[in-house]
Amino acid sequence: MNGRRAGLTLIEVLVAMSISSVVAVIGYTALSVLVDQSSRATSPSEIARGGWVRRSLGDWIRSALLIPGVDATGFQAVDRTQQDTARDELRFLTAATMPDGNRLTWVRIYIDRDSLTTEKGLTAELEPWGTGRPGRIELDSTIVGLDARYTSTLISGRKWFPSWVSSSVLPDAVELRFVATGSADSLTRLPLAVIVGAPK
Repeated sequence: MNGRRAGLTLIEVLVAMSISSVVAVIGYTALSVLVDQSSRATSPSEIARGGWVRRSLGDWIRSALLIPGVDATGFQAVDRTQQDTARDELRFLTAATMPDGNRLTWVRIYIDRDSLTTEKGLTAELEPWGTGRPGRIELDSTIVGLDARYTSTLISGRKWFPSWVSSSVLPDAVELRFVATGSADSLTRLPLAVIVGAPK
């Protein structure tokens, strides 16, 4: 008797879905590299500042991590709009090497509009793990808007979300779009797309 069967088994479907997810992540990584390469075609001063900000943000997000059982805060990203401008905010733990040499650091990325602080525009608050002493860095004072979105394949295939709050699951990728007061530069011309956990 012929042992042919019709259709696919559940294992075959899961393997096919896993392979397509890997291919999608690779494609997204290639796109983010192209985006970053094309953003470098600006003046030397823009490359120096905007390039450093893009690389730093990329490194911090790429190295985001969760510490189950120790960290109840997790990866938090709030979708916010003020005066018709996106002013999203992210907070996460990263293992990236920071400007002060620390490696395990809480990062908060936001738009600072507080008249009582010296920092303005796109700002990073950096708090080394366990110190409780955050410091702030002004990344770009001309940035007045930050719009972020997050993707994951865990929930019904690849889908983009406007916010992300989880202490157990990191997003697969993060895309940041910046709005500046002046003309487009190396930071604002194209979105910054980062695969979380991808090698540098």
